[in-house]
Amino acid sequence: MKRIVILGAGESGAGAAVLAKKEGFDVFVSDMSTIKDKYKEMLDSHDIEWEEGHHTEEKILNADEIIKSPGIPDEVPMMRKCIEKGIHIISEIEFAGRYTNSKMICITGSNGKTTTTSLIYHIFKNAGYDVGLAGNIGNSLALQVAEEANDTKMRFLANMSHEIRTPMNVIIGLASIIREESANQQKVLESTERLEATSKYLLSLLNDVLDMARVENGS
Repeated sequence: MKRIVILGAGESGAGAAVLAKKEGFDVFVSDMSTIKDKYKEMLDSHDIEWEEGHHTEEKILNADEIIKSPGIPDEVPMMRKCIEKGIHIISEIEFAGRYTNSKMICITGSNGKTTTTSLIYHIFKNAGYDVGLAGNIGNSLALQVAEEANDTKMRFLANMSHEIRTPMNVIIGLASIIREESANQQKVLESTERLEATSKYLLSLLNDVLDMARVENGS
């Protein structure tokens, strides 16, 4: 299991931690400052180890990859040690971008970023699009990606529950017909053929569930 260390536990850091945990990484969060209670609760609810007020070198320098808060300069001692050790360092937005196919509109500049972002967001929202805000305003991109994946999975499982229940009921009904009509060979043959077709359909549904589990586990 690859280890991801997040430096900084603000909006972007906590969101990155949740996404990393969901994607199956060994996750550790470290912040030199005091972590806000809402982010502590978020990390605890996802069983993510964290520390505040200091950096524990042995828990950071063994990372395969580090996600750094945009507010941490490269010149601080811990960052220099990470760089010297050759650990790959990325941003929360870059990390989140690996796990979404959503189209993005990226806005930068010296002035007017928040106003422009809010305006574009409201235009798309009012047009009926499923749109989110990330960056300086709104939730972190990583958290939105993690929640989007969870919503998709829940919709899939809810639909799959119905899809599995229906063929199972058919199989039970056909088995009952075969048992009760054992003397009617034509009836038994027809029921057996339907039973075979329904079983194959059910098997394909179960394979879909297994494929989803493998994707989620990164295998």
